Amino acid sequence: LTLIHSNLNHETLKHFTFMVSKFNDQWYLASPTINISENNKFEEAKALKKVTLSEDENGNLISEGIIFLEKDNANQNNILSCILNSPIIIGIERSSTDPEKGLYLNGKWEYTSYIDDTSTFVGIIEFKYEYKIVNGTIHYKYYDYIHRKEDSDFQSIGQLPKEINKKISAIFDENQYNEILFDIHLNLRNAVKNCKYYVDKCLN
Repeated sequence: LTLIHSNLNHETLKHFTFMVSKFNDQWYLASPTINISENNKFEEAKALKKVTLSEDENGNLISEGIIFLEKDNANQNNILSCILNSPIIIGIERSSTDPEKGLYLNGKWEYTSYIDDTSTFVGIIEFKYEYKIVNGTIHYKYYDYIHRKEDSDFQSIGQLPKEINKKISAIFDENQYNEILFDIHLNLRNAVKNCKYYVDKCLN
């Protein structure tokens, strides 16, 4: 399959993408769906592939990456202002607009976590995040993922590791822990996707 992207001469809906496949030297529409949107779905898909979970020097769960914006020469303060005023940034604890200290914001948030196709409550996942504005790009970091049992039937894990270990396996089996990590990864991808979407829209 080949993904095709092009631009539209429209004030708001500037991008359209569709998939084609080749058969007997002929190109055919692979899906009847043609996506027309405000943002470049092709670039969005490429960016989201780079959003991964990794580990720090202690084996703890972490994710770091860079969000490239459509305007690569946007004013640094404008980028930070767009992030601070977007509806998806919640739990902000500190921010700086001083160029000497660097342009950044730090925050903390938590959400309820479920496994077994969302049928079993396992507690609360808490995490910290950081966004830094560097040369027209947004450098993000998500870290300090903590699990608390709350009123679930599971013990608290505390700091979440990237790989399952003896402590984890005493509480969750491998499939259950992978489900927790999958949800973390999904939430992270959505956060990065929405941040780029709202900042690009704000700057345009």
